[in-house]
Amino acid sequence: MTTVQQVTSHHWRVPARPFTVHTDDAEHLSETFTVYAPDMRGHGESAGISDYGGAEMWDVDAVMQLARRVGHRRVVTLGTSMGGIAAIRHGGLIGGEDVVVAISSLAYWDWH
Repeated sequence: MTTVQQVTSHHWRVPARPFTVHTDDAEHLSETFTVYAPDMRGHGESAGISDYGGAEMWDVDAVMQLARRVGHRRVVTLGTSMGGIAAIRHGGLIGGEDVVVAISSLAYWDWH
């Protein structure tokens, strides 16, 4: 079956080749920061249905509450794309984090 993405995607003349790199500094961050990287509902190993950032703010809240329970004094929520929407909505509607960072998040969501 041909998908919409296959029909509308640009087809490059040069094939893509996957690669993996490892940075030397990633473990240094763990000396100062704890990073929680959850699968939002309907993504990865997580059950549920995604609504593209609306209900996902509750996923952000659950992780923020975990960080507070284990004793973190400062909590920063950070999301990219749909995760950015979830982080912004959480900060604006629920709150409790110290800082919200959104990267490449939608500024206008005309279908909702």
